Amino acid sequence: MRHKPRNTLLQTFAVPLTLAIATVAGLILGLTGDGWRDLASWLLLIVSLLPIRAAFARRRSSAHRNARLGHSRLERKTS
Repeated sequence: MRHKPRNTLLQTFAVPLTLAIATVAGLILGLTGDGWRDLASWLLLIVSLLPIRAAFARRRSSAHRNARLGHSRLERKTS
């Protein structure tokens, strides 16, 4: 039996750390200036929301797939 190699601390926290840095940078840019800083602020804050949306979409598709599988199993049992 092969064991999956353990992730290092940096590998484990790379995505959350990147999202935290993007969020803080976006908030600081938004508070300290106008013009291009506002645009950069919005882009950084939107980028930090994309993984959350992807997780919800993946969860929804997984729940939908499981519901379909459960329904088809039920049909087989009653046939």
